[in-house]
Amino acid sequence: MLKCPNCGADIAFNPATQTYICDYCSSEFTQDQLNEAQLSGDIKAEEQQMYEEKPETDQTASDDPYMSVIVYTCPQCGGELFTTEETAATFCSYCGSSVLLERRVSKELKPEFIIPFQITKEQAADIYYNKMKKSIFAPSYMRHMDIEKIRGIYMPYWTYTVFGNSNVDTTIKETTPAVGGMVVSEYKLSANINMMGDGIEYDSASTFPDDLSRSIAPYEFAKASDFTASYMSGFYADAGDVSEEEYKKDAAEVMKVLAAEKAADAMGVSAGELLGDITDPAVEGQRAMYPVWFVAAKNNAKKKVSYAVVNGQTGKIAADIPVDNKKLLIGMLAIAVPLFAILYFLITPTPMITAICVLILSIVGGAFAISNMAGRNKVANTKGSGSTIVIGIIGLLGGIGLFFISHEFYFIVVSVIGIVLLIIGIVKSAKGVRYEKVEGKYTFPLILSIAAVVICIIALIWNPVNDLYYYICIIAAGICGGCSYWSMFSIHNKGTLRKLPQLGKRGGDGA
Repeated sequence: MLKCPNCGADIAFNPATQTYICDYCSSEFTQDQLNEAQLSGDIKAEEQQMYEEKPETDQTASDDPYMSVIVYTCPQCGGELFTTEETAATFCSYCGSSVLLERRVSKELKPEFIIPFQITKEQAADIYYNKMKKSIFAPSYMRHMDIEKIRGIYMPYWTYTVFGNSNVDTTIKETTPAVGGMVVSEYKLSANINMMGDGIEYDSASTFPDDLSRSIAPYEFAKASDFTASYMSGFYADAGDVSEEEYKKDAAEVMKVLAAEKAADAMGVSAGELLGDITDPAVEGQRAMYPVWFVAAKNNAKKKVSYAVVNGQTGKIAADIPVDNKKLLIGMLAIAVPLFAILYFLITPTPMITAICVLILSIVGGAFAISNMAGRNKVANTKGSGSTIVIGIIGLLGGIGLFFISHEFYFIVVSVIGIVLLIIGIVKSAKGVRYEKVEGKYTFPLILSIAAVVICIIALIWNPVNDLYYYICIIAAGICGGCSYWSMFSIHNKGTLRKLPQLGKRGGDGA
């Protein structure tokens, strides 16, 4: 435990002032002042009854690559956190259980760098509560989280330095008008690309869900400091269990793309023409600790947990926010009933108008499913699929506009083309999706939305004389659309309500 040079009481790092403050005498110290006090002997080593070593704050000046820590283990899920000081750990940040964590003394490798907390606990709580206020359908147990359940944790990261040189060659063509035709000139361009960059970051803890760590990135590596354990005073840390090799190829690819884009701008070509010629750069990884405010909201009824994390440097937040079905139903009724009353008393809705309204809602539902499918999953090799889907949706909306101005033939042609493009885009997107370990996929609600769109368009093209057939199509499309929306919210909840982790079983994200 770090001690006050003036009175000997405990001191802790304060993110708001970036100094160390004594809880007893209110003395305030900078990192340089503490270092001077250590060198002059004003800070004495505290005797630890459980092991005979100097406190970690005295060890940081040594060449020992390891630091002495106290490891706290959750008896419910096996999650582990460590700290350099004595504390009473009474809840688990990973499974949300209110239990007394088991403790033991251990050694952990020191990281090379650390970014100190700059967001205070109170600021993190405000950020979290503001997020929940905007999430009107969030369950009550998340909207009224106890601030004491918000815990500051230094999460382990690999930060990569990438460097290398590569020669690239490409050809450009220039066409100029001339007497009797056009003149095509061909030029060969060569360039030497120097690649150098650092701070390319990837979290190295399997306990930290990758979708959340990506969502609160990036950190400002330029503000990182050489590691000193005193920054951990008052906070916890997690030990990394992902090897340096895991993300080396990813870091190299990031640098290659950046280099290709910069060279392409200078050469007047596209980055894709150069990317294949750039050789893999050298990559070196270094350990770092980055600050995260962590919230685990436990759903006792379903025995699942939702996470919310706040970047302890920038304040950026990411959260698993499930939808409360009761609140959702009340909200839908609150919108539907007044809307129905307005349409009923102010407009005489014909079967055709009703079919078009259902069609538009079905298109919106399909777009929502597509965005969620892409957003909650790691997408690769889907070049062109997004633009194809957008063109398909625009085609359908354009078809509706043509229908209103009585161009039935063009309505049929544009609508059919829109549906075909929409399906092609969805198939291309689905082929490139690598689903992460979340329950449920958005394929089924997407199919239901497409079915509703097709039914509505068939009804509009058919234009039956008997309104009964119109209403049968509308009811069928409405059932498909309603089931699609409900299925999407159900799948969303399955993705945000994670199974209680069994973190003693390491070996992968969320294992």
